[in-house]
Amino acid sequence: MNHSESRLRINPRIVPPDLLLKFGYSPSGGIKFDRAAQTLNFYQGGTQRVDVTSFGLAVRNGNGLVVGYTAQVATGGVTAEVQVVGTGSSDADVLLGKWSTTDTAGPTLSFLKSGNPAIGSNTIVTDGENLGIIYFRADDGTDFASQAASIQAQIDGSPGVNDVPGRLILATTKDGAENPTEALRIDSSQNVSMRSESHLWIGPDSAATGYTHGGLTVGLIINQEANDDAMIVGKSSDVAHGVTGLGGFASETDDAWLMGKASAALGGWGLLAISDAADIAVNMQVFVGGNLNIVKSKSALSAGMRIFVSQHNGSNALADVVANGNIFLVAGRNGGSFETAFMVDTEGDLFANAGTTTTAVTVFDNEDDIGLVRAFDVARSEAGVGGIVRDKWDEWATKNESDLVRLGVLGDTLANGGLTNVTRLQQLHNGAIWQLNTKHMSLVERVEVLSRELVDTKKQLAALTA
Repeated sequence: MNHSESRLRINPRIVPPDLLLKFGYSPSGGIKFDRAAQTLNFYQGGTQRVDVTSFGLAVRNGNGLVVGYTAQVATGGVTAEVQVVGTGSSDADVLLGKWSTTDTAGPTLSFLKSGNPAIGSNTIVTDGENLGIIYFRADDGTDFASQAASIQAQIDGSPGVNDVPGRLILATTKDGAENPTEALRIDSSQNVSMRSESHLWIGPDSAATGYTHGGLTVGLIINQEANDDAMIVGKSSDVAHGVTGLGGFASETDDAWLMGKASAALGGWGLLAISDAADIAVNMQVFVGGNLNIVKSKSALSAGMRIFVSQHNGSNALADVVANGNIFLVAGRNGGSFETAFMVDTEGDLFANAGTTTTAVTVFDNEDDIGLVRAFDVARSEAGVGGIVRDKWDEWATKNESDLVRLGVLGDTLANGGLTNVTRLQQLHNGAIWQLNTKHMSLVERVEVLSRELVDTKKQLAALTA
């Protein structure tokens, strides 16, 4: 039958006894059609290679399907049975397309891993088992085994019936290596973790440094470029303060805090905290292990909390703060603008607002005020023996030293140069004044009662002697 239009017609009255139609079937290869099973089988080299059955086209195990080439290509010591290879974009792409108006689900690419060696049988997988891996390989000049990156899906926990906790691992290959190592992991609790030697870069790439920073090994980098809004925002569904666009940042009504630059062009650290509470907006707690340093000197820089302030020379060297330079300041809004409540300068002097926006008064200076008062008091006493301030204060403080330390009026014993907590001392004075007032009023009431009783007694005596 060499003619192109030749046709094989089967007389329905003449049917092969085995219901089989074979073309060049044995011994080297050919085609077999099984009428009863409704299958079409293709043989090559005496081995069954491809079948057309009721479910479609089946390629037998050990054989391959190659699109775009005449042979299979091995990569990484493995020869994949399904390959799409080519020399251009169109013949090296795989398209999964779906056209439908009945649902919104898109095409899917599924990976399946079973613990059973028999296809179609069921055995549960185990914790840590790979469910599927995508390798990105490259020709390194010698073979196709090297991997530049990979994506893995693994079981992350103890699986059960309808219970398969999973994790996703993204891995990349370091410079000088040929196999990827884990870079990013999303676990079954949907926590995102990075490997210990890496950092996270958010923002555009830097042409000079790439996604690196010379002062950071592990951590977070946010490259804001020339933007001046917030870099990090803390939100909460419980928050509904109604504040937007205050404090230099464009906040939203459920923002708890925002962080960014203190100055648009000069940098620094800016923090905006917004709260509905009337008593607190910023809550900072410090817990220190062991005993804190008790040395009080310029060189004693150890404390539960410390802030270092220094100038720099415009380059890469530290410089001393200018004389009388303000290193710490607290301001409050008053009369429609912010006013300094108090500040500390580089000499340690504390200044407080004097009631205007331009004047501040010195609360503590370098003068020995108590010494001046004592000297004045001594000069007014007889023969320089001592005065009220020196005698009575020192005597009272010495006798009540332990109680004063316990109550926080004295920071330490007098022998150790304990400082006086003026606020606690004032509270102590206020309490004493209130107690004295209570006792005084009680005595006044008692005297009034006795006075009335005395008047009545006098009237009775007058009546008896009349």
